[in-house]
Parts: sequence; structure tokens; C-alpha cells
Amino acid sequence: MKRYEIVLIAAALFAGLGVRLYFYTGLITSDDLSHTYASYRLVHPETQDSFQGVLQGSGNVRRLGVNVPIGLSMLVFGVHEWSLAIVPLTFSLIGIVVISGVCRLLAGPWAGVLGAWMWACLPADVYTATVCLQDNIFATVYATFLLFLLLSERSERRRWLWAVAAGLALGYMQYVKEVGWMCFGPLGLWAVYSTWARRRIDWRIVYIFSGFMLVQAAVGYYYWIHDADPLSYWKLTLGRLFSIYGTRTPTYPFPRVFDQAYKYLCKQWVLGYAVVAFPLLAIAALWSKRTPARALILLLLVAQVYIWLEATKWMNWTQRYTLQLSTLFIAITVAGLHALLSRLPERWGRRLVLVACLSILTATCTALQKDRQQHGRFRGEVIRLAFAYVNANASNDEPIYFDVNPHVPFYTKRAFEALSGFERFKGGFGKLEDAYEAKSGWVVLSHLEQGYMHLRPEASYCGPAPHWLEVFHASNNGGRYYARVLKILPEPPAKPIRIIDKPDYPADPPDVSRFEFEPISFAGAPALFKSCWKRASRSVDLEHVEDGLSCEVTGDPDSSDSQYGGVRFEVAGMQALRLNLSLTNAENVRDLYVYAYGRDKGEPMRWYWSLTPRQRRAALPNPLAFVTGEPSGYFRFGGEIPPNSIEEINVFIRIVPGTRAGFILHSAEVARFTAAGADSEEFTFKRVDLQAAPETERLSNRVGASKHVGIKYEPSGDVSCLVEGDPDSSQHQFGGVTFEVPGLDALRFSSSFINPQNIVGMWVDGCDEERRRIARWEWRLSPDSPASHEPTTHVLIPGESFAFLETDGERSGAAIRSVHVFIRLVPGTEAGFVLHSAEAAFPEMGVESETPVVPASEA
Repeated sequence: MKRYEIVLIAAALFAGLGVRLYFYTGLITSDDLSHTYASYRLVHPETQDSFQGVLQGSGNVRRLGVNVPIGLSMLVFGVHEWSLAIVPLTFSLIGIVVISGVCRLLAGPWAGVLGAWMWACLPADVYTATVCLQDNIFATVYATFLLFLLLSERSERRRWLWAVAAGLALGYMQYVKEVGWMCFGPLGLWAVYSTWARRRIDWRIVYIFSGFMLVQAAVGYYYWIHDADPLSYWKLTLGRLFSIYGTRTPTYPFPRVFDQAYKYLCKQWVLGYAVVAFPLLAIAALWSKRTPARALILLLLVAQVYIWLEATKWMNWTQRYTLQLSTLFIAITVAGLHALLSRLPERWGRRLVLVACLSILTATCTALQKDRQQHGRFRGEVIRLAFAYVNANASNDEPIYFDVNPHVPFYTKRAFEALSGFERFKGGFGKLEDAYEAKSGWVVLSHLEQGYMHLRPEASYCGPAPHWLEVFHASNNGGRYYARVLKILPEPPAKPIRIIDKPDYPADPPDVSRFEFEPISFAGAPALFKSCWKRASRSVDLEHVEDGLSCEVTGDPDSSDSQYGGVRFEVAGMQALRLNLSLTNAENVRDLYVYAYGRDKGEPMRWYWSLTPRQRRAALPNPLAFVTGEPSGYFRFGGEIPPNSIEEINVFIRIVPGTRAGFILHSAEVARFTAAGADSEEFTFKRVDLQAAPETERLSNRVGASKHVGIKYEPSGDVSCLVEGDPDSSQHQFGGVTFEVPGLDALRFSSSFINPQNIVGMWVDGCDEERRRIARWEWRLSPDSPASHEPTTHVLIPGESFAFLETDGERSGAAIRSVHVFIRLVPGTEAGFVLHSAEAAFPEMGVESETPVVPASEA
């Protein structure tokens, strides 16, 4: 190697180090925490509860090729972010030297220099070089594997030695990512082709396999020492593989996976802008006889593209997976450039090579953009700030409480463990459910757990307790990533200093002062209060007691099914319900339900409350108030039936199987449909003319990624909106109508759905004169909040929810100038809705005018 090569490759190393430090990421508080957790325990055996606990704790802990070097870095430098980042950074920089060797073998000295510089500034490698994950390590080991294969192709005397070295690299790669063994497919085909081309048996595949098996034997011995089973790794790896393919549905199945591939390569440009020239260069490289081992490179490329697409179709965030292709991308790009330039006259050679190299290098460098990083510092930064705040303000004996529910990754706790060096931090870590009874300590909440709320049917988090005071809040990326620190006070603070985050806190109890209630008598015939919720329970006993009606439920100890018991009574319509109720043996009560059934006994309107341990020990708030169409306190809400059709109320509990619990219903009152009217009666409405002159374009489409949205004016006065989805797009697909208003105190409209099974949700937005949304009502369709083909009337008041339409926005509608009514549908399907009528009440509107409200045009 000449001196200028050494100087230029050394310069590439320094440039690569600089750009990687500029794009430094560190902890992303995701799968890197699993690697950190496992690596620390692998090199600190005293922290292991058992080897199986470390072996099976996560899909990442099996990767010894990643965890061992990270663990060694911890032993040498301690547990710090930079000691974790130094491992992938080191491998990434080593890859610069290795790829230069690969490219030099393929196309000569200038190609080696170009390959080194391409690797130094390759966006995918730069973005992830300081993230404690396996992808940069895999890319470098794969480049080493390819280097040894090319050396075995070039050397006759030491061919077997380089083949064994390639097998060792392949064996190590197996424990970086569980796809190393798949390389034997193209290697076997290559051995057959090589044997046919040379007319003699090519034994290199045997040597490669021998090197691979040497690594497997060494790791098998390691597992045998710890687990008495040398095949532990392969059982876990193949079991996980079969589990994924047997039980999971791909997020991006074929052919949608190609949309994801296009997004990474040609929108995020993770392999640089030079990727647009790759097809031409690949054809030139694989067609030209000047490219050594072109058959091997072609087979490896096909196999690696297939593996990459398979990985991509299962995951949502897979930008870093493109590093599986980076080695072959650079090698083939350089080889193709060499194949093209070598056909030109020699006098053009040096200048053209220089121009081509600079062009390829520029196309790689300029693709580096901070806003294209999948994992930037913003994701983990909020956790670092929360840790720094607690570290500076918490005393050494105060515990820190996290949500460590087993249904979620509990990454916040692991992030604090890693940031504290896995040493005891303050007063130790506790579970969030214990914080409700604590008199001191700190609570840390973040996006890392709250995003998984839908996975937890019995979530331990039910909102901040009255004696938690929020003292720190950090957020970024538009609030998507956040961390909150709350101080636990000895007693609940006074109301002026209570800080409650509305999205996390349960709904306020509804105001029922406007209703006229009638008492429900428990002294009637037994049919009025017979038990109807008696599933899997041994018995349900009803008894009149001095202060009401008692219901005792005895569970079945031989059954693990849900066990219910309760009472039923009849009503003649219901707008609101008020109950005075207390629990007996409350520690055995899991859930409290109130169901309202209509005439057809179909899906009920239901309120349900999953009690936490703290709530079971506390007295229930009394009275419990329920208004049709609204949640109530800790009660979640679902179902929709007309209030005047309600004929039956069920009050029941779910208990811990095999235990005994119950409740006493002290009183029950109902506001029937004939009671005081709804809030909408205080407004004077004017009709919105939905069939204005067509040439004014008064109604317009709201289109997302849908293929077509059609507006149709019916002779009856209705306006229908039919949305045709785009089957080739996975983006949100919207469609709807818009009309303008001069302010909005209330909106009353009647609508029905077309193909509601294809509708994800319905939204109503109130926008100001600049088309910025300032009020929103949202209806997410689900089995608990279903849609119907039948017309339904909705009354929307800024700042208030109605039935399934939950509000989010200002309480004043004075600034609203336009209203958007639209739906989102399942991609590729067809659905819509019909607006039968619309009426609006405007601020300071006097007596009703006969002049209709005519919507104006929309930009």
C-alpha cells in the first residue's frame, strides 16, 4: 500500500470520527437499554438472579457478539453513555479500514480510498454509530466476512486459511444478528458454481463451515457451563423465529414492504443520493469480467436484500436495518464505477476517476441531514433531564417510583438504572401502584410507558394522586416525547398548588344539577332486583338491609374465569343516574360496572371502573353520577343508545376468583327523559344551507392519502360524502366536507355512516380564519363506540363532549370561522357519511332569522 493511500484512509478515519461525534446520539431509551441491561449482568455475575433470567429476559440478550464487547467496555470505563457508545463507534471506524480493503481487492488502490470515504460519511452508519445497538457491529463484521472471502478467491496457497477466517467472521456475525446462518445459501450455490467453472471441487465451503462451527462450539460450551444445554441459543433463536412467523401478522407485508424500502432509500436517503445510480453501477459491476467473484457478490446481494426486506416488513421503525446492505452497496458501487471507467481511453483515466469519485462522495456526504435521523438525542434527552433533576433534588433515602407493569417495556426504570451506573440510586426504585400510599418520594412518568396504555387492561396508572406535585416537565418533538417528575408530599396540598395534567386525569364527575331526579324503589317485586350477572360465581345473594339493598357475590375457587354479581332494576327512559353505593370486602373487587339497556336488549350503554389497590382501600365517592353519553370520574364510557329507549339498569361487580365481596346500594335515583332538557336548548339555531349554488364551491373535499372524495347533493336536501381509499398507500386516508360560520356557540347536525365497518373515526374541527384548528371533537370507532347506518343527531358545544364525540380545544367558539366534518377510513376501502341537516348557533345571536347561513368558499 502506497503512502498516499495510507494518508487518505487515515484522513477518512478522522473525518468519520468527526462527523459521527457531530451526529452523536447516545441512549435512545429503547432496545439499547435491553443490551445495556444484559451486558452489565453478563460481566457482573453477582447481579444475575439466574442465567436463564439473563438469557430469556429479552430478544436482545442472546446477542453475545454485541453484549460481550459492551460489557467489557463497562468493565474498563465504567457504566456511562459514552462507554456504551464507544463500542458501536469503534466497530464503525474499523469498518472504514475493512471496506477499503474490500474495495481495493475489487478495483484497485483508488477504489479502496473511495470505499473508505463512502463508509466514513454513509448516512445510515453515521446516524447509528453512537447508538448501543447491533447494526453498526453487524455491518463491520459482514465487511470482514466479505474481505476474507475475496482473499480466499485471490490466494491459492492460503485459500483454506482465509476460508476458515471467513467462517469465524460468519460465526461471530451469527451472535450479532441471528441471520448469519442464512449466508450458507448463497455460499453453497457459489461453491457449486466455482466447482463447475474450475472443473474441480471447491472445498472452501467446508473450511467456511468449519470456522463457523468452531464459533458455535465455543459458544455452545459457554451455554453448557451456565445452562447445562449447549443448544440453548439455537432453541431460543429458532423458537422465536417460528413464533413470529406462526402468530404475528407483518406490519408491511409484500408488496407494501417496497413502499417502506423506497421511503428509507429515496426519501430518507440513508445510503446517500448515490443510491439512484446504484442500479446502473450494479449492472456494470456484475456484468463485467473485471469484477472478481462477481457470482459470489450477486448471490450475497440477492440473499441480503431478501433478508432486509423480511426484517423490514415486520417492523415499523427500521431505518437502521439498511446497514445490512451497506457493505455490498459500497463494494458494488465502487466495482461498477471501476468497470465503467476501465473501458474509457487511458488518457481520460485519472481525471475522470477523480471526478467520478468526488461526485459519488459528494452524493453521499450531502445526504447527511439531522432531521432524517430516526434516532436522535431528542428521544432520550427528556429522560436525561428528568434523571438530572431527581439526582440534584432528591435526598439519598427517598424512593423513585416508576410504572413497571409487566405488559410494557418499563424503559424509564431501566434508563435510570443505566444512567446511575446500575448502582443504588437514592432510596431505590419502586412500583407506581405503591406510590399512591407513599408519604414521600418521587414519581417519574414518561412517553416510554404511556404510549403502551392500550396494552394494559388493568393499568396501574390512574392519574396523579392529590398529594403529588408536578415539579419538572420536559418535552420535545412537538410533545411526542416527554418526561414528568412529581414530588410526593406528606399530605395533599391545597387546591391552588395542585397541578393536574388533564389528559392523564380521569374525567370530572358530570354536573347533574340541571336534572330532576326520581327515586327508584327497592321494595317492589323480586323481578326488579333479581341477580342477572352471575357468570362463574358460586352464588349471588340479594337482601334488604336497613340502609338499602345488599348484594353479596361468592366466587368459585375452582374457576379462574371472571366472576360477576349484581342487581337489575327497570326504568322508563334515562338521561342521568345517581347512585349511593358502598363496597364490602373491597379488596376483592376488581371492577365496578353500570350498564343501561334499551328496548332491543342489544349493546348497552356502559360505564366501567377498574379499581386500583389504592382505590379499593378508599371509600367510593358518593353519590356516583352518570349522564348518558359522558364518562364519569374514574368510570370509562362506551356504547350509544337513545336515552328515551333505556328500560333497564344493571349495577354489578367483578371479583377476584374464589373470593367473596359485594356492595350495598343505599339509594338510586333516575332523571328520566321527561326531565329538564339538554344544554342545547339554551341556544337559538340557524339552518346551514348545505346545498348552496354549486358554482360557488361552497363545499369542498378534505383529502388525505385517499384516491378520491366525492360530494353528492341529494334531492332530499342531504349531502353525501363518499371516500375511496388508495390500496397502494398505507397513510391515513381522509375525506369530508367544509362549511363556513361566523363564530360558533353550538353546532347541531344529523348524520349517518356509509360502510361504517371501514371507518376508523369521525372528526369535527372548528378552524379560525387562517384555517388553524382551534377546536376538535373526535369519535374513534370501536366495539365500545360503534357507528350505525341510522341517522344520529349530535350537539357540539366548544369545550364539551357529546356521546362518542370527545372534545379537545378551546371552550369559546367566537374565533371559529369554518367547520370541517370528515372521516378516516381503513386504507384501500370505501366508506362515507351523509349530512342530513346542520344548524349553528352563533355568538350574540338574537332572535332567529329566516335567512339561512350560506357557507363561503374555501381556499
